[in-house]
Amino acid sequence: MNRPSSSSSIKIFKVVFCAYVGIKVNIIQSRFIIVYSLLSIYYTHCSSAKTLVISYIGMKTQEVVIKPSVKVVMMPDTEILDEVTVVAYGTKRKQDLVGSISSVKNEIISNSQATSVSNALEGAVAGLQVVSSSGQPGKDANIVLRGIGSISASNNALIVVDGVPFNGKLSDINPTDIASVNVSKDAVSNSLYGSRAAGGVVMITTKTGRKDKVAINFNGTWGVTQRAYKDYDMATDPGEFYRLSWYGLRNTYWAAGKSIEDSNLAASQDLLGELGNYNAYIIPQGEYLVTPDGKLNPNARLRYNDSFADALFDNAFRQEYNVSASGGNDRTDYYVSMGFLDNDSYVLGSSYERFTARANVNSQLKSWLKVGTNVGYSKATQNGVQENAGAASNPFDVARSWAPIFPVHAYDAEGNMKYWVILLRNRNCEQFNNDGH
Repeated sequence: MNRPSSSSSIKIFKVVFCAYVGIKVNIIQSRFIIVYSLLSIYYTHCSSAKTLVISYIGMKTQEVVIKPSVKVVMMPDTEILDEVTVVAYGTKRKQDLVGSISSVKNEIISNSQATSVSNALEGAVAGLQVVSSSGQPGKDANIVLRGIGSISASNNALIVVDGVPFNGKLSDINPTDIASVNVSKDAVSNSLYGSRAAGGVVMITTKTGRKDKVAINFNGTWGVTQRAYKDYDMATDPGEFYRLSWYGLRNTYWAAGKSIEDSNLAASQDLLGELGNYNAYIIPQGEYLVTPDGKLNPNARLRYNDSFADALFDNAFRQEYNVSASGGNDRTDYYVSMGFLDNDSYVLGSSYERFTARANVNSQLKSWLKVGTNVGYSKATQNGVQENAGAASNPFDVARSWAPIFPVHAYDAEGNMKYWVILLRNRNCEQFNNDGH
């Protein structure tokens, strides 16, 4: 747009563009003066230059012919988007950052099989501590970024999703919906969030549509969950446990001053009484389960042979399905997705099921007006075990410390099962009699 001027050698031009903060304008082979306004740039042209170069972080550099009125539409440059880092006040190029801010690549998050994003960050950023107090599926880990700063208050990092502090569970966010994760320790960059950011900030940006590409994606993953580390080699055979208990009892009597013969006999007589009269074998009347020579009675017949480890632990199946669609045009971009996760633990009765949906739609209605919506939905069902409870309700403590002579189910004197209890995946217990009722 030409404007009146008292000098015929100076012309004032106007460039109208979408409002980007930090846009850079160069005029090739010309001396110029640039004045910024909210939506426009006014500059004075003092030579015969004919080309205007306009550039912006994350956008393609454009060269346009100088005219009295020029309208420029900036196009995204997807090849250099990874050079931009999200900070509290917007975005910055990596080379412009002066604080301690690290970026986590999208591939690390999306390729991780972790149920929660917090577990996927483990080992991804230097100095970031991911503390897992539980192996329960769907359980968030504590993210400690700036060390221990308080004894009574939380030391966890503040979670920010798309610029808004997030008070929910990270496991409610589908990792496939995440575009980038930036971890910030810098006090200046985190000052926008106040004292809540004293422990650092983890900034999560969800995916949006690309205006130059329409994409429909589906992926499904399947796997088996099993215990990675087994317990130490322990006495799991009832006969071996009785014999080892006999030797311990014999040595106690012998150390108390009895002869070796009297100690052997006393150990055979008192063995079952010392073990609560739990006898996993059927023996003839008047005979010892472990004879005075330290051997299992050859006439003993096994009444039951239950294992709490077999009853409480088993390999589990994990399945996950995600579908998404994204795209857009010059004015509107969209990203919609749905996901389903069914993650059973190798501990029977422990499981996590999640359904997620997300819609991210943005539209540039006017050069000065942009509207959009970013909606996420999550429904999760979590079944867990009592990890910190007493010895009788903690499955790990029961499997490790309860002797193999104790039955899991109820038996009569002849070894016939009275009833048995089946612990199902959904944590419901079913009790059956011998007739199946």
